[in-house]
Amino acid sequence: MQVGFTWHELFAPQPEAAVAFLAGVCGGTVARAPLETPGGGPFLLLIQERRPVLGVMQPPGPGLPSWWDGYVAVPDLDAVLERASALGARIVFDAPMAAEGWGRFSFLIDPQGAGLGVIQPSANAAIGDPNPGVGWQKLAVDDPEAALAFYGALFDWREVGRLELPAGPCLLLGYGSERTGRLAIVRRGEGEATGWRYYLHVGRLEPALAAVRERGAAIVTGPHQVPGGGFAAVGVDPQGVGFALHAPRR
Repeated sequence: MQVGFTWHELFAPQPEAAVAFLAGVCGGTVARAPLETPGGGPFLLLIQERRPVLGVMQPPGPGLPSWWDGYVAVPDLDAVLERASALGARIVFDAPMAAEGWGRFSFLIDPQGAGLGVIQPSANAAIGDPNPGVGWQKLAVDDPEAALAFYGALFDWREVGRLELPAGPCLLLGYGSERTGRLAIVRRGEGEATGWRYYLHVGRLEPALAAVRERGAAIVTGPHQVPGGGFAAVGVDPQGVGFALHAPRR
């Protein structure tokens, strides 16, 4: 098992509209999973090539904003949580939770305040390999070098390159046999929140952006080339839910 991002979730006030928008932009079909959600609504799946790549559900309480979560697949959840705590992370759940057909999971806050899920997939789970529906992941923090040390010790992620940007270094990370820079750690910009941003994969960026505009959404930043290769853009869907796209070709 590669210790990398295997699963992603979006909490959105209107999950049906959010997942339909993303399916129209990124491709795929939508299915409903027989799982309870914290907000009580449906758990919707975006499926691409028979593999679920994204779960979409309501936030757990009224009035909460939308947000994205990412989960790293690990072979031994308990050992990873123990190691994370020793490295200064805060474990959110008192005990790991379980979802039938998916596995055991928990959630942690790293020493700089970025949230991250960890999951030990069950033997029959459709997840476990790196998520093909997400092309790039970027972590914004105050101290990229400290973040590299934390995630290197926790997951054995290693630096595969770096770029010196005006705001500070951009560290490119890889995991397992895939040490190709699908992860980036950058210095947090002024007014930017600490945390991970997940860029959904599309084959080419410009056609995807045309689909975004056709569906009434707005492009906030981009398109621009990103460290590690490819092109990216960030937008807001018609319901006000933020999203990001990454493509190997413009």
